[in-house]
Amino acid sequence: MLAMPALVLRTVYGLLYEFTSDSIFSTWNPLFGSAVAFALMALLPEYIVLVIYVYLGFHRIRSCSQQQPDANTEGCEHRRNAKDNVVE
Repeated sequence: MLAMPALVLRTVYGLLYEFTSDSIFSTWNPLFGSAVAFALMALLPEYIVLVIYVYLGFHRIRSCSQQQPDANTEGCEHRRNAKDNVVE
């Protein structure tokens, strides 16, 4: 949900390119169009989404590792089960 606005912006850029693809020198063409429009509407949203997903992934791992073994935390069971199945 947090990354949705950036994904919508990236999708709008792709749709603008598709609807104006009859002209090679359209503003929305990623190769011959505006570099600023491409950077702000295509690259920047992708990097924002990437940073959000990486942060949330590390945050989830950190929060699961800080939980007590007997705590009832949804989503962390797979980490506890993986630790229990380790053969030494």
